[in-house]
Amino acid sequence: MSSLSGFVKGGVAALDGLYPEGEARSIILMLLEERLSLPRHMYLTEPSMEIPGPYLAGLSADLSRLCAGEPIQYVLGYADFYGRRFRVTPATLIPRPETELLCREAIRSFKSGQGNIPETASAPLQPLPQSSTAGPSLLRGRGWPRVSGIQPSPAQQTHGTTGDNGDIPYPSTGVTARGFVNGRGPGLDGSGREARFSAGTEGHGRDLPVEGYGISPKRQVRILDLCTGSGNIAWTLALEIPGAEVTGVDISEEALTVARGQGLAVKGPEFFRTDVLGEPDDFGRGPFDIVVSNPPYILDKEREAMRPNVLEHEPWGALFVPDSDPEVFLRAIARWSEALMAPGALGICEINEDRGDEAVAVFMAAGFIDVALIRDFSEKTRFVRYKNRA
Repeated sequence: MSSLSGFVKGGVAALDGLYPEGEARSIILMLLEERLSLPRHMYLTEPSMEIPGPYLAGLSADLSRLCAGEPIQYVLGYADFYGRRFRVTPATLIPRPETELLCREAIRSFKSGQGNIPETASAPLQPLPQSSTAGPSLLRGRGWPRVSGIQPSPAQQTHGTTGDNGDIPYPSTGVTARGFVNGRGPGLDGSGREARFSAGTEGHGRDLPVEGYGISPKRQVRILDLCTGSGNIAWTLALEIPGAEVTGVDISEEALTVARGQGLAVKGPEFFRTDVLGEPDDFGRGPFDIVVSNPPYILDKEREAMRPNVLEHEPWGALFVPDSDPEVFLRAIARWSEALMAPGALGICEINEDRGDEAVAVFMAAGFIDVALIRDFSEKTRFVRYKNRA
């Protein structure tokens, strides 16, 4: 198994039972591309190329972790999201491409509604130089399912991870957004189609108007990310909305350590430890113009539909809600939003695809207006969007 083709063949065989053959091959090729800094097609063009001996021990150790069901992102130590590479550990949920739609919606709503950068906003955050020792970007969608509709940011065009070419920056590894099999869980959609709710009526309509979200042109936009985890949403919005003051909160200090250490810019979001189920706290940084969240929303009873590589390795606290109270985090987010939002501010929250009506009811009961569901690329209900009264 010392040649490229031999390692690929042996690795795919070793992962049999955990992943379909095509997925297993993609995972092994990702591993080789990262560890050996070789293009993924090399095992086809140079199948007999010998893997240098010093690398074999490390590759074998990596393969053992994969065979134990550990996700490739934890083995490599990162996942790509919105054109950037984010550090992940077992203390953090692995960012899913579906959640990029949440970021895109927040960015689109801000930019369309404002038309310019707030007058006192600082210059865009400057990404730190990439390490010259880093291997090539692996999560570029080669071999993954293809979708369309995502407009690439300059960073995405540079890194080539997500864009009009339809590449998904995250391997399916047999699961959808949070580890469901058989097509359950979030997909990725850019159609803009959404279910509209008004006083209990349901229908389809165009996007909500973006003007009047209450973002003052006299100061930087302030953004709150609840249940921030690895900080992928908070960092993305800080980098994509120049001058934004972004605050991320999470109950896990381990996750916050990862979020603070992403190092994507000289100055980034501020992160604080708190329990979102507790009392709202703006940490002296409010009121907020945009509130976003990707909270736990999978019901306990849905665990049986999940793959072991998610169920046995990703943090349960970031995944599950009790069957007896599925909207516990949504009510908390509504409470934080009600207390800390600026007049006319925007909120977007990722939700369980099967509980859209319940999500809408939570935010309407809290007094928010223009409450709407946003569908993903698979026509699944994926987000709830709401607006504070002006």
